[in-house]
Amino acid sequence: MTGFNIYEVQKAVTTVLKANSTLTTLLGNGASGVLDNASSAKLLVFPYIEYTSIDAESFDTTSSTDSIIYLTITAFTQTGNKKEASDIMKELHTSLHTTRLTVTGFGYAVSRWDGLSTIIKEDVNGDIFNGIMRFKITVSV
Repeated sequence: MTGFNIYEVQKAVTTVLKANSTLTTLLGNGASGVLDNASSAKLLVFPYIEYTSIDAESFDTTSSTDSIIYLTITAFTQTGNKKEASDIMKELHTSLHTTRLTVTGFGYAVSRWDGLSTIIKEDVNGDIFNGIMRFKITVSV
């Protein structure tokens, strides 16, 4: 994957997510609640979403140079119930399932929900529920 910049895929996803006004309304800090790294946020306002992992693998054929990106996004909430996480996850699905992305350096990029989603309760504090979703993004030069 010479010259491949996985961050370009994340930037394209961020653009799509921030354009979903229903999603940004659900987030505590609006469009600023779409975070690359929550620990570096100057002011962390719940709920927010964070890119919790991004992995790439080659999917080349004899006629094309392709990659598959697995992007995991987590919604962090503090409402004491699963509804807020579920509402955010619905909007993540709406934004990213079967969605064409514009990714610098690639002619084709499409995102699909990978089928992985779960809501977990953090044991530290009974008010925190995390909604986790994974998307599979296929990119081709």
